[in-house]
Amino acid sequence: MAGIQPELQADPTGLQPGQLSALGLRAVVLVLFLLRQNPVQQVVAEPFGVSQATVSRR
Repeated sequence: MAGIQPELQADPTGLQPGQLSALGLRAVVLVLFLLRQNPVQQVVAEPFGVSQATVSRR
């Protein structure tokens, strides 16, 4: 049981407290860009390297 306990408490992302993942930060930037500029979703998708469908889900 002692060997299992550290695994349960470990952060599965491997990030330090207060540290954003790259995907999470990119998603935040994408959403802020959408809100500020109100562009067509396909135009936003290209520089972020994602599909229009991914942008529409944000």
